[in-house]
Amino acid sequence: MRKHGYLVTSLALVGTGFCPGLASATSITINNPSFESPSCPGDPFCGGGDYTVDALTDWNPGTVTGQYGAQLMTTGEYTAGSDGLSPGLIVPDGSQGAYLNAGATIDQVLTSTLAAGTYTLTFYAGERADYNPNLPITAYLIAGTDSQSLSVNTIGVGQWVQETLTDVVSASDPNIGQLIELEFVAQPSPGAQTDLDDVALNFQAPVSATPLPATMPLFVGRLSLFGGLGYWRMRRDKVDVVENA
Repeated sequence: MRKHGYLVTSLALVGTGFCPGLASATSITINNPSFESPSCPGDPFCGGGDYTVDALTDWNPGTVTGQYGAQLMTTGEYTAGSDGLSPGLIVPDGSQGAYLNAGATIDQVLTSTLAAGTYTLTFYAGERADYNPNLPITAYLIAGTDSQSLSVNTIGVGQWVQETLTDVVSASDPNIGQLIELEFVAQPSPGAQTDLDDVALNFQAPVSATPLPATMPLFVGRLSLFGGLGYWRMRRDKVDVVENA
């Protein structure tokens, strides 16, 4: 029993304060990420239809203008449970998505600023079954002069596909401190449309090991002494047991 006690004590001492810290991912706020506003149908701006024209709450026209808006998705447009969605769902999140017709651009400037670490942008791109072919769409993650992009070309009729754009920012990046902007650009292609839904942006700070304290050599020396003392006591107890047997 004593031997186990010394072992546990040693492990507890070694494990205190000397393990590298792990940085967990945090979610960055995006307004209206699933394009549920304005609501269709029922919203006066929709005119009683299932879509808006050139209106998305918290999203602005980008550098290129074109027709875009919010749209209520139906079973005639998407297959339930497509591409890993839960059975019965025809849209990744909520009941609406954004549509971008040929040449349309939408963007949103976030309240978060660029920092050193890893950014992961995810979103779903969809192709309506009743309005195809889909058109290529490009997603941009922008901060100052730093710009990362991802182009989506092929999706699948009546389906959604989740896409991921990753940006690793170094501590020396001159754009640190700049506001982060998201932009989606639909390439010109008459009679085509691509839908968007469930946009999310996560950030993970760099992982750094906890520096060893200046007293580490003294700690190791004392740990060795404790280990030797424990071993000597264990040997002594064994001798006592043999002599008293």
